[in-house]
Amino acid sequence: MTRLDELVETLLHDAAAFIGDDAARDLLGRLDDPLRIGVTGGPSVGKSTLINALLGSRVALSHPSSFLWYQEGPAPSVKPHDGEGLIVTWPARALRHMTLVESRLPWDVDAILHLDPTGEVPDSPVHTIGVLSRADEVTGGRIDALVNARRLARHLSREPGSRTTVVAFAGQLAFAGQTLTEADFDLLTQVAVRPRSELDAALLSSDRVLALPLPTSAILDLLGLHGLRLATALIRAGHHTRVRLCDELVRRSGLTDLQDRLSYHFLERRDILKAHSALRGLRSAAAEHPQLLVRVEHILANAHELRELDLLAALRNASISLGDNTEAQRLVGVDGTDPAARLGLDHDASEAEIWEQASESARRWRALADDASLSAPQRRAARVVVRSCEGIRSAYEKRL
Repeated sequence: MTRLDELVETLLHDAAAFIGDDAARDLLGRLDDPLRIGVTGGPSVGKSTLINALLGSRVALSHPSSFLWYQEGPAPSVKPHDGEGLIVTWPARALRHMTLVESRLPWDVDAILHLDPTGEVPDSPVHTIGVLSRADEVTGGRIDALVNARRLARHLSREPGSRTTVVAFAGQLAFAGQTLTEADFDLLTQVAVRPRSELDAALLSSDRVLALPLPTSAILDLLGLHGLRLATALIRAGHHTRVRLCDELVRRSGLTDLQDRLSYHFLERRDILKAHSALRGLRSAAAEHPQLLVRVEHILANAHELRELDLLAALRNASISLGDNTEAQRLVGVDGTDPAARLGLDHDASEAEIWEQASESARRWRALADDASLSAPQRRAARVVVRSCEGIRSAYEKRL
């Protein structure tokens, strides 16, 4: 089974005769560029804070541009982009394989992180992760706000027909957990050890926090009122070092979960997502060339890698059930796209072992795909798993 990116590269070379060398070259360039991830959402939903948290530095700009483009480079710099927006260059490892494009509306990107405080995700032809932003404000910013936000995100992900994963994320808390200094921690400790009745009264509002006989303005700006409530509660519960407190703040913020979703939904499949973007661009350019358009539509209709992405999201969200979903997720690549990882084998498994396991998995899942007691969506999902197994088996059959 030929990979989608290889099919698209071949098609783009052929397309030059129809759409011109320059247009074909631009689309081919997308295959070699870092993955473009749009960070979208309305005003004040936390787009800049999310970018700062992902990069671990205060990088994001507050600027009225139509978009802000964040890319890796050896030194920090800012320059205009064709009069429309700004390009921010920053030396961050997180940008090695991705470029972040901040905008209110979807731009020309390969994947999207869409932020909304209600978790709503608009329909898009681009693969999207929904971010329930400002999660620490759910239920009025109570101490259990993040727990309730995660429950809401799971509910939204599992709604019937949902193809999008929704992640609860508290960006301010995530960024604070990465940048909190020893001086900040010492001040937090001084706040936390105040008499319980005095502390509870102070944490009712920002004005009361600022009225404490301590320099609390900067720490309130860093953590926010909910973050301050949580941090002081954690210190009183035994998180008595800066490292322990920061680790717990980051964990509770949802940053690790968001990074995991970014990794296995987007970054591990970046070649597929970039190929999909190139195909969409080619479909627009080929509108007046029916012969070329037929080839584009054929690839889009038969792109198994894209079906895997859709199924993986549905399985992760539990909007479709195939048993406990664990094996199905693994076979469509939740643990990586390497054949041994898909089949649950050791990384040094022999080619014969891989072929045998792929054949056995294909047989079992084919039986499920033919099971009349399952619903039509379940049988379609099982057929996607079957094709994944058969693709591995076919590739290794040729080697034996």
